[in-house]
Amino acid sequence: MIKPKESHLPAVTTQNEKAKVVIHDMASYRQKQEVSTLLKILALSQQQVEANRLTPIEEVVQRLKSRSKKD
Repeated sequence: MIKPKESHLPAVTTQNEKAKVVIHDMASYRQKQEVSTLLKILALSQQQVEANRLTPIEEVVQRLKSRSKKD
């Protein structure tokens, strides 16, 4: 049996010739979670661009500057 931790490939357990369980090593699982999160952020950003809900960079910089002065 190939060990997921060594190969970084998932191990698939089958029942009646159908995949039932997929086992990943933690590093691969975490990486997949991070990629999924980044893709969600990208999709939300794209939706904001398409809806023209944008903030000029100058305004963002000003907000950050004023926030750092309060701390």
